[in-house]
Amino acid sequence: MDILDIFNGDAFSVASLTKSINTQDHKPQRLGELGLFDEEAITTTSVAIELDHETLKLVENKQRGGVPQPNDQAQRKILSLVVPHLPTDDALLADEVQNIRAFAVADQATAQRMAVQAKVDKKLQHMRNKLEVTLEYHRIGAVKGIILDANGTSVIYNLFDQFEVAQQVQTLVMDTAGTDVPQKLRVATRTLETALGSTVYSRLHVLAGWSFMDKLLAHASIKDLMKANPADARLLREEDLRYNVIRVGNIVFEEYGGTVGGITFIDPTEGYLFAEGVPGLFVTYFAPADYIETVNTPGLPFYAKQEPKRMGKGIDMEAQSNPLCLCTRPQSVIKLKENT
Repeated sequence: MDILDIFNGDAFSVASLTKSINTQDHKPQRLGELGLFDEEAITTTSVAIELDHETLKLVENKQRGGVPQPNDQAQRKILSLVVPHLPTDDALLADEVQNIRAFAVADQATAQRMAVQAKVDKKLQHMRNKLEVTLEYHRIGAVKGIILDANGTSVIYNLFDQFEVAQQVQTLVMDTAGTDVPQKLRVATRTLETALGSTVYSRLHVLAGWSFMDKLLAHASIKDLMKANPADARLLREEDLRYNVIRVGNIVFEEYGGTVGGITFIDPTEGYLFAEGVPGLFVTYFAPADYIETVNTPGLPFYAKQEPKRMGKGIDMEAQSNPLCLCTRPQSVIKLKENT
């Protein structure tokens, strides 16, 4: 059986390959595990967000029957963001399945189909792995407020510029023994709560680099707090032993070790304080792929497609994801620095 005949069947259509790549084994990254980001499928390649810079003001006391205080109209602005397009490709050469038979299969045609399917699944999994780690990189970028491209320097979106707000920063100065770190964290918490307004959250979380975590755990004020509340640290470490996790007051601190290709996801000296359980605070929009078959359809996390190579020497394969990861209130994420 010719390898191209195998790929002419429905088993290797856009729908089938896309379904296959979306059911491949998930390689979890921490933000994906936390479920911090709501996910929404869209049918367009851009997202329109309405910014409402409404500021609450106290109403003045007036004489009854007098002129009331006018109600200020909220300043609204429509922000349109193009969804990033993340394609990757691979190829399956005819020589890769030459002379390969599936174990204990007598029929040659069936054996070749199984061998091709196994090769395709392996390549789909490899491409999905790359897309998943890139998606995690975009998620952490949304938390930090700046979504970077794969080179670690080119800016895709600066959310502070897009939402016209300033980044909130709290320095802890943990090289100084006399610093009251818990008090600094209370200040950071109040700043976060002010940015969220009346919004209710479930808990506060910090993802931090290794140097930040080392200094936090070694600081005298934190050690004193842990001595006074040993159950907090013990119970939290028992939640998940894979991560260096500690609770300081009402904040969960966790060391985040994401690094791919020499690019560190979080600077070792920094941490990011954010609220969990706030609907719509963190969201990922998935747009459709740029294939004829997927035009104006709800976006999926991953897509895959194939086409014959020149001279019939194999099959070219492509996988892609089209995610836009956002923090819709970037001023509510507080950047923590270990020192000035």
